[in-house]
Amino acid sequence: MKFKLVNGPSNTGFIEDIDSVKINGLRSYDVLNLKDGTFVGTNDEKEYAITIANKDRSKLNLTKGYIWTAFLAEDASTNFTITVYTQHGVYTKSASKIFKTGYDYRSNITVEKITPQPYVTVNKVRWATGNFIHYKQGSDEYWGIAPAQWWISNYGEEPSSKYQRDGRTLQSRGLGSQSWYVGDNIGLFKQDPDDIDLFQWGVIKDALNLKADGCLLGIGQHNIDGNYYPNRGNIFVNPTPSNNRNNATHGDIVKYYTEDGTKHYHYRYPKKENLNYFAKQKQSFQLSVIQTVEIRFMVPFSVICHL
Repeated sequence: MKFKLVNGPSNTGFIEDIDSVKINGLRSYDVLNLKDGTFVGTNDEKEYAITIANKDRSKLNLTKGYIWTAFLAEDASTNFTITVYTQHGVYTKSASKIFKTGYDYRSNITVEKITPQPYVTVNKVRWATGNFIHYKQGSDEYWGIAPAQWWISNYGEEPSSKYQRDGRTLQSRGLGSQSWYVGDNIGLFKQDPDDIDLFQWGVIKDALNLKADGCLLGIGQHNIDGNYYPNRGNIFVNPTPSNNRNNATHGDIVKYYTEDGTKHYHYRYPKKENLNYFAKQKQSFQLSVIQTVEIRFMVPFSVICHL
């Protein structure tokens, strides 16, 4: 596959600087009957997603400008979507094609650039389309809303050896599940401050210090949505909210970093009643939970607390 974009980032018009490619709709996994060479997997045993990426997150190596991948042809018309991820933007193409077994296909694919939107509206509430993240690559550092929901924790995507505890491998309940465990112990695993959307509960000042116990404390239930606190409080006394962003050590980290004077859109954590709507509807929404009042949004994301 070669990916072409009119007025693209290269002189040839082809996209050459590629981080990863994801293909949905092409069969990547099935169960083979060794007796007759037929695929006999049930719907639950088949997979229709392909990710082309390097484990070290380096750029993909192209062969004469092409990226190659293998899949299981359906010998029938197949609907699929290809998404190309680069530092210049995200590009996509949806199409339908008859793929036959035993053939090699070589194509120049014209893709369109995805224009990020700051929110979607659900139940008259504006929600951001991506998690709140911390992202650092080289000297570039970013605190804010991810460009899309595929920016998820490394834990769910790649529970590698660096997350092991006592030699026992971290396991995940599925990509993006935000649920990890070692053996029978949920939460028993190492942490990595470079993980992009894991933070201790209610911590602003030392959000990346995952080894220290710095979670917001207090009695009963108190919200962090839209609030700043000059300290963490203690197990007997709730901290006193403050309007002074400069003195904030705890509270709504989403509001803190999206109101830093450099962001066009301001986000914050959701209120409990906003989340209750989804629970009552018993529906699944594939988007980050971020709400807005006027033009101010909010997001929940993965949080960790050592108690």
